[in-house]
Amino acid sequence: MRQNQSLVDVLQKRARNEPERQAFVFLTARNQEHSTLTFAQLYLSAQSVCSSIQSQVTRGDRVPLVYAPGLEFIIALMACWLAGAVAVPLVPENFRKMPQSMQTLLRQLSAKLILCDTASQAHLAHYPLACIDTGVLGQFTTATTTLPGRPAVDDLALIQYTSGSTASPKGVMITHGNLMANLEMIRIRFEHNANTTVAGWLPFYHDQGLVGNILQPLYIGARSVLMSPKSFVRDPMLWIQTLSDYKVHSSGGPNFAYQLCVAKYNPAKLQDCDLSAWAIAFNGAEPVCAETIKQFADIYALYGFRREAMYPCYGLAEATLFVSGGHKLQPPVFKNVERALLQCHKIKESAPTSGNKQAISACGKVTDGGTIKIVNQYSKRICRANEIGEIWLDGPHVALGYWNNSVATKDYFHARLDDSDESVYLRTGDLGFLDEQGQLFVTGRIKELIIQFGKNYFPTDLEATMASAHPALEPNRGVIFSTNDQGKDQVVAVQEVKRRYRNQIVIEDIIRAIRKKVNEVHGLTLNRIVIVPPNTILVTTSGKKKRSLLRQLFESGGLDHHIDVLGKSLKADEAFS
Repeated sequence: MRQNQSLVDVLQKRARNEPERQAFVFLTARNQEHSTLTFAQLYLSAQSVCSSIQSQVTRGDRVPLVYAPGLEFIIALMACWLAGAVAVPLVPENFRKMPQSMQTLLRQLSAKLILCDTASQAHLAHYPLACIDTGVLGQFTTATTTLPGRPAVDDLALIQYTSGSTASPKGVMITHGNLMANLEMIRIRFEHNANTTVAGWLPFYHDQGLVGNILQPLYIGARSVLMSPKSFVRDPMLWIQTLSDYKVHSSGGPNFAYQLCVAKYNPAKLQDCDLSAWAIAFNGAEPVCAETIKQFADIYALYGFRREAMYPCYGLAEATLFVSGGHKLQPPVFKNVERALLQCHKIKESAPTSGNKQAISACGKVTDGGTIKIVNQYSKRICRANEIGEIWLDGPHVALGYWNNSVATKDYFHARLDDSDESVYLRTGDLGFLDEQGQLFVTGRIKELIIQFGKNYFPTDLEATMASAHPALEPNRGVIFSTNDQGKDQVVAVQEVKRRYRNQIVIEDIIRAIRKKVNEVHGLTLNRIVIVPPNTILVTTSGKKKRSLLRQLFESGGLDHHIDVLGKSLKADEAFS
């Protein structure tokens, strides 16, 4: 496979050698295939679009792709690569919600045109660029186009914008070589082949949805069954039904997806389901919760799901996607770690126990060709086994840097251990440790770390405890962060209530319950707690909570109208009065 320089080579060969083999299916409901593509249909359709844009696009031009979920996106993506252009997948709703930011982004890209579908074109009416609806260009034509030449491994393939959970989104520059290297890593670790079926609902403009659910199946010549993220959120059972109907081998998402399947479990819709073919249930993009895995495995074992299929893994857009994971059908590995030891950044198996522990998931080992180092963020020395530090990476899957952002590129992509080490690494901004066997455990984000009285706290663990403090609180819909009020550090919690409890709660009782539970479990004092209505907590396209943006909203008073709707926030001294 590695003789192919890009996915253009892969698609050309598949269209020639397996023209009638089904490549992609897009579902709108169970047993409702909205559209399908064979390898030949995909190639011919991409050629048609390429012919229409080739006179307007030169090699290396950045071409934004603005598409609602559907197979037209995949055709446009391949058309860009056939034309030698750089594809830039973008969120359609952002053109409506934040036009000024998108205007700035388009200027930074020096984009000449936008490729879109009919559904997204309405969002683009006020932008001064040609917007080409690729759905009207014709499909499955037999005409060919003269290509500008095979993309080289070092040519830029994608500008993949990060989710923006801890900062403003940045455009990661991914080459065709980065893609091919990472897709091979995934193939080996997931044990994929042409008979594998992949399914997914993640957005195509997100790295996990794009690389994992579209490009990986194309790379191995397998079938991919896709659906809209909104379809999944509206009815998670559609995902479970699809896994059964198509005998899916690989599918997954962030931890919240499994939580949602537990919360909205509906046995009436699963009477004929069989999940025994599901061998890789990847779980990444956010911390993996041991309790979620247990609940999900217990419920769906009734339908043939095996707990050992749960596949915690680690990755990020700056490394194309995949960094580390286990082996197929290995049970998830958890360490029960003393919270006090997490706070001092040192894990000890022989430490005295107090009963106050946190289960941390292993994310497997680094893939062949890649390197992981755990580095002390202050001294820049390599940490010992079980010592927490920043996760640094190296390998052929590590991207070139951030588009139009030389400062961040130098800071994150050109990190050095010391003057004697000529290697450069990617600083991920994530904290974690390697155990004696080389298994990676991710503990949190540097920018999200909360420090109180010299102790370190990771917000995800605090937030899970907060949500369990009262039955009216919505799981996975709370945020805890540090802020500064008149020179004094404060720890603030913002938590949603469940819709059905909205008119049946006493705010003061909930606030006291949260403060008591968090203090008892973690020893941390919440200085301010804000109870807000449903759908207040902002999330990224992959479901990550936007803690930094919530903090900015809180500091600027942007949450005040939410507080007025439902209740109030209390400072610590008010809550104990």
